[in-house]
Amino acid sequence: MKIDLLLFVLLISISNLFSFEWTEIESPYGNKYWTDIHFFDSTNILMTQRDGVMAYSNDLGITWQDPYYPDDSPHFQNYNDFHGDYGYSTGHDLFNDDASIYKFTNFGLDYEEVAIIEPHNCDNLDEELFGFNDHTFYFQSYYYKTPMDQGFELYKTNNSGLTWEKRKVFSQRVIEHFYIIDDNTNYIYFSNSNIERSDSNVYQWENLSIKANSENAFAMHDRFSGYYANQNKLIYTSNSWLERDTIIFTDEISDIESIKILNRDIIYLAFKNGVIYRSNNSGDYWEFYDSLTLDYEFDLENIQIIDEDKIVCKVREKGDDYLPRYYYNYSLISSVNNDFTDLINISNNIISFKKEVENISIIDLIGIKYDIYSINNIDIKSFSNGLYILQFEYNNQLINYKFIK
Repeated sequence: MKIDLLLFVLLISISNLFSFEWTEIESPYGNKYWTDIHFFDSTNILMTQRDGVMAYSNDLGITWQDPYYPDDSPHFQNYNDFHGDYGYSTGHDLFNDDASIYKFTNFGLDYEEVAIIEPHNCDNLDEELFGFNDHTFYFQSYYYKTPMDQGFELYKTNNSGLTWEKRKVFSQRVIEHFYIIDDNTNYIYFSNSNIERSDSNVYQWENLSIKANSENAFAMHDRFSGYYANQNKLIYTSNSWLERDTIIFTDEISDIESIKILNRDIIYLAFKNGVIYRSNNSGDYWEFYDSLTLDYEFDLENIQIIDEDKIVCKVREKGDDYLPRYYYNYSLISSVNNDFTDLINISNNIISFKKEVENISIIDLIGIKYDIYSINNIDIKSFSNGLYILQFEYNNQLINYKFIK
């Protein structure tokens, strides 16, 4: 298998005909250009900007730590390369053009220098870094000599930046994204929607003669199997694009803008109009998952998958190319902090306490307070979806515990 056209059936799941609740992540700086948010999990997020500003939140943007790096920290320029709970960025002293590579840990709160990029600098927004591990990095550097001689140069280091090799020059082409499959196999998505592949340690490149809707509409399981989207068509391969199967989503005339592979079984597709589909069996069958609806016209650009039922949508208002906005389906997230988990358990809309507490109440976002007289098995099924504060006293201490129903 993967996608057998004779067996393929597009299912509309009756259980998913409702829409989840979605809420917007508010930046501490308001809407600014080139703002990105990385979701480590359903609690910890990192907001970054291309001007070196960073902010951290452990409650999905309700409160922010800002700023938390010292004044003598490097000027960070690149935050797009995260791997679970850690990530890499370029950075340099404001008075020195030479740049280094920094690794972020502890949800971005801590950083350390792991490689150097000499003699390159990282002032240009088109220059990007991609890390395979703490020793192997790829760096795309923009160059301009004449209008007819400009493009990108691709460098690689296997020794933490002690030496860099120029592997390829892409003249008159703009690299939009670089994909690392393994230490030998890579793909590049260009601004003209073309995709090229290298199986030679990025020395030699092959044009695949395919066009994907966006850099997010291309994803690989491994070096052999993967997907790309062209308009409302999903194309699959199991043998490195020697053969291809095509699925047409006849119910959707909008383009597929994002493909995300959670694991071997679960795959998500997000369309530009906000519709999301999911497959639970490696792409054999697809079902409607949800539709993001907003009070303004927008284009969905990308989704992030926190886990199987927690999704973040990145959108842009129509006519605005630079101000992204982020929404997540908070009705499926049970809690936004881990404090006092030794006291509280929230599961299946039931709140229970592991130790003796008193003076229990629940407060909603507009300040309405609900006094709770039971000390255990508090049923919150009747509460609307949203953010609440569970307030109680324990050992003569007043505790406010945020949770999301």
